[in-house]
Formats: sequence, structure tokens, C-alpha cells
Amino acid sequence: MIVPEHVYRTEDGRLVRHGDPAAAFLAFARGDEVGDLEAGKNGLSDLFASEKPTEKAQAKPADKAAPKAANK
Repeated sequence: MIVPEHVYRTEDGRLVRHGDPAAAFLAFARGDEVGDLEAGKNGLSDLFASEKPTEKAQAKPADKAAPKAANK
């Protein structure tokens, strides 16, 4: 797993995202490569599990999906 943003550890040991007021220590920097086992053990995968990958292909609007008329 590649960490998408800075992740911090709180005073009580929880992992929080960048911008959380409880953040105390940098745990993982953006772009760090973390193994799946370590990410699961530290709770890192749970922190980013709710994010959906962005869809590259989007449905065309109805007016764009209609076939073009023949040239006159």
C-alpha cells in the first residue's frame, strides 16, 4: 500500500489523518510504501478503507449518447 497522505499518531496511539487536531507524531509520510501485513496490523488500511477508487470512465450524457444524424 502506498500512503496517500500524511498519517499521524495521537498521544494514545491511534492513527489519524492529516489535519486532525489530535495528531501528535508523524507515523507515515505521504508516498511511503507499507506492506499489507504492516498496514493491517497498524490500522492503516482501516483508515483509508472507506475511500473508493475514482472511476475513469463515466457514462455519457443522454444527448451525447444518441447517434448522429446522416449528412444531408
